Amino acid sequence: TLGLGSTVLLSLLAVATITFLALVPGPLPWFDGGLPLPGLYVAAVWAALSMAAILIAAYAWRVAEETRRMTDALGAAQMALAREQEMSALGALATAAAHELGSPLATILITAKEMLNELDDDDPLRAEAQVMLDQALRCRTILAAIGRRRDHDEHAPFVRAPLSSVLREIAELYARPLVTLEVTSRIADGQEEPTLMPTPEFRHALGNILNNGLEFARSKLQVVVEKDSREVRVVIRDDGPGFAPEVLEWLGEPYLSTRRDNGGLGLGVFIATTLLARTGAALHVENASDGAVVTLRWPSEAWRRSFGENLG
Repeated sequence: TLGLGSTVLLSLLAVATITFLALVPGPLPWFDGGLPLPGLYVAAVWAALSMAAILIAAYAWRVAEETRRMTDALGAAQMALAREQEMSALGALATAAAHELGSPLATILITAKEMLNELDDDDPLRAEAQVMLDQALRCRTILAAIGRRRDHDEHAPFVRAPLSSVLREIAELYARPLVTLEVTSRIADGQEEPTLMPTPEFRHALGNILNNGLEFARSKLQVVVEKDSREVRVVIRDDGPGFAPEVLEWLGEPYLSTRRDNGGLGLGVFIATTLLARTGAALHVENASDGAVVTLRWPSEAWRRSFGENLG
């Protein structure tokens, strides 16, 4: 169970001890006095013990390292299974919520439309009624999307779009009047911008991340698409206050939120992280000097497997 450094140190100590005994050997106890050993025999014993110590240490470390890898793999598999189970439970909960919320949402829509029709154009409450109606319609669209079956994607090769265009389209759904959205591409020489057919899962995951960035940004949200022969990267940077230090290390775990007072459940980033992980993406978050930075990375093989495009 020792690490590599401890194993090497212990082996060197053993070899040093064997070498010291070989350099200053004493005679073996014998019935008529000491029995001196020939120099060749001492050298041979030194070589045998030294090699044995090194080989046994190397073998033991390899076995222990393999055990550690298996333990880490088992832990990762258990964590992935737990996250999938939580996602499955959330899916069932979302279906039930969509069913239960249908009737009260319809009532809210009818009431909002009647209020809007009864208010005059110059009434200051008309704008608020319009916002309420728009948000209720958005809720109905979200609930309808939860229960909608995935469309068959046999025509996917004919409807592929550049990644930057897809990100701009998703971000514009959550646009805010005082926040500027900037989507750019930085493609390595000889490379073309990656394209994909965005799945509902991809749209939801990126929409959640972009919505958070737009919500916390003070004046600008930058989205940069980068690509080389090894991977595709999406860097999302805002100029807001950044992530709270107490949640930065645990971001992506379920029910972790700093906005519970405002109705946040702490599931958005967890769901987005899990959905993106299914496509092979790795998510990294950090605080910069002028805001928060979220980086998504798809290795070339993961991108090809998930979106059917070879980056080579």
